[in-house]
Amino acid sequence: MSLGFAYVIGFVLATTTALLTLLAANQLPLWMWLAVFVPAVSATLQLRGRSAPTWAGTLVGGLAIVYAAVTLQSLGLEALLPASSGALVGIFLARIITRRTLKHDLQALLVSLLVVIAGAGMNNGVSYGASFVAYAVSIVWALVTRQLVEGAEREAALPFGAKLEVTLARRDIVTPVFFGASAMVSLVVLLSTTLLFVLFPRVGLGSFRLGQQGGLPAAVSLRGSPMARGTGAVVARVKGISFAQFEQGLYLRAATYDRMNRDGFARNEGLVVMGAPPVTQIAHRTDSRLYEVFMQPVADNRLLVLGPVQSLTLLGGGGANPSMSTRVISLRPNGEVDAVTSGPIRYAVAGPTSLSALDANDLPTAPLDVDAMAPWLMLPDDLDPRVVDLARATVGNATTPSAKAASLRSFLRGFAYTLDLPNGRANDPLSAFLFDDRRGHCEYFATALAALLRASGVPARVVGGFQGGAWDWDSQVAVFTADNAHAWVEWYAEGAGWILDDATPPGDRGQAQLSGLAAMLERVRRNWDDYVLDYGLSQQFQIFSQVTQSVRSLPVELPRLADKKTLAGIVACCVGVVAAAWLWQRRRRSDRRRVHPLAVALQRTIAQVIGEPLPVTRTLRDGVDQATHELGADHELARALAMALVVYERQRFGLVRGGLDDTPRAIRALRSARRRAPLKGSERPSAR
Repeated sequence: MSLGFAYVIGFVLATTTALLTLLAANQLPLWMWLAVFVPAVSATLQLRGRSAPTWAGTLVGGLAIVYAAVTLQSLGLEALLPASSGALVGIFLARIITRRTLKHDLQALLVSLLVVIAGAGMNNGVSYGASFVAYAVSIVWALVTRQLVEGAEREAALPFGAKLEVTLARRDIVTPVFFGASAMVSLVVLLSTTLLFVLFPRVGLGSFRLGQQGGLPAAVSLRGSPMARGTGAVVARVKGISFAQFEQGLYLRAATYDRMNRDGFARNEGLVVMGAPPVTQIAHRTDSRLYEVFMQPVADNRLLVLGPVQSLTLLGGGGANPSMSTRVISLRPNGEVDAVTSGPIRYAVAGPTSLSALDANDLPTAPLDVDAMAPWLMLPDDLDPRVVDLARATVGNATTPSAKAASLRSFLRGFAYTLDLPNGRANDPLSAFLFDDRRGHCEYFATALAALLRASGVPARVVGGFQGGAWDWDSQVAVFTADNAHAWVEWYAEGAGWILDDATPPGDRGQAQLSGLAAMLERVRRNWDDYVLDYGLSQQFQIFSQVTQSVRSLPVELPRLADKKTLAGIVACCVGVVAAAWLWQRRRRSDRRRVHPLAVALQRTIAQVIGEPLPVTRTLRDGVDQATHELGADHELARALAMALVVYERQRFGLVRGGLDDTPRAIRALRSARRRAPLKGSERPSAR
């Protein structure tokens, strides 16, 4: 591989892997993934002698800043990190596409380090670890080859230096030895980074997160994108349940949406519940269990639970620094658990799972307290009147909440499930869903069921969380990803509480089982979460204590002083090692003092021309320049001196391989030219 091409490859790999550390977080728009192709395209243009105009870089950087400003204006301060990261990507690309010199390349490599740091704040998945390792290897490659190219440029600027294109085309510089050396440097960097991570008190980059990092939205909107992001990122693991319980269907509830509007449901933070305990309680199964949850911060400082919470114990994590404690603020009457979380958190919950409408039998039929349940019976003023008529026609003669819910659920199960937005731009998306298109994602089904229940006199609200999941047989854990994000309904039965109901067709949301490659990837991600994201002071103390105990338990017996043979052998080995090192160092010094044969010939010729030996304070290049000045640049001996000096410097400074192949030819040329010049001075060379 030529030197020039090796540098281009290193630069492209370093900049591309830096972008991957940030883009793999899936917090930036999908179209930003086009950025990974920019380094390769820029390098291809540069190899062909072309580059983008300066105004193109200004345009890209300006658009990135505009994107950041628009994002902050629309989403608020919680989107500060994604917005600033998007602006950083734009500035990074602007520098890449307009680079023309090695100085520009160095600037791009420095900005790539900022991109990697930003990726650490946004991406806490195993993809960051893989991208970071690739970046660490490629950045060393890029920096080393860049230094070689810079040296080639300096040599080309010398009067008799090799041309830049000749040096860049050489294939004897970037050799397997070069790759091995750069790999060793990369290994040292990675090992030192790992050692620093293990030993240094954990701080964590998650403290830079100023808002929700994906997951559940602040409102269930019929105009926005579906909850299921399609990223495949693990958001929660539930341990302590059986496979039979998993097959029954798990609903991890996080947030409730009580206030209905024309476009869906929103949170009602100011809602004050004044009713008796049945008004606030969640209907649940009779069996109570203790289960453990590992959760990413995807629910806006709310913890995911399977149902009513009897007690909750924090086990670890929850903050940007795993060493810092996290606190639970409150358990709300609607079943939400508020906690201060800015990082992955692990906690144990004691309590039953929510009671599903499909499993609810013999519910109480007490009359409804309409005044207490008024907030969950309220309909928007601009609701299409046909919705109320549809609800009354569908429930028919049903009088109990469970019978009305069964009729409405059966009606909606005839609709089609899709992640597209066929009604997102309609003037009234709910009416378009119910009366026109009859297709939508879970937010449409949940909003429609809650609206129809309220229109038929049954209090209802929408709940957001995760449903389904996949079963990992290796660890007996239910794994939930961003694809399992879901919205469903809870309706109220007087005397029983809130009943879980779901009108969304099952589709592809059924339970899955991990096997093969999927199971292996889950183990890798689980180890990353357990030993990297959840690593803090407690784990450090545990490692230190284990190492200390292991050292103390080693069966080490020091040799006794009376064992003179053992001591003599140890002393002899030490003396031998020291003597071998001294002899090797002495040989290296003698090799460095040895005069190169071409240097001897050059000094003799220079002395012949200038009439005196070359002083030891002056270099051979100084002597050649003086001799050329006296002879003239066109003189045969001057040309021979210049050619011999180039050969000597290449051999002397290791710019070429192959030993002394060119030396005899250069010496013969000097002798031949010297015969035609008069002898003026001593031919005795100085040792240099």
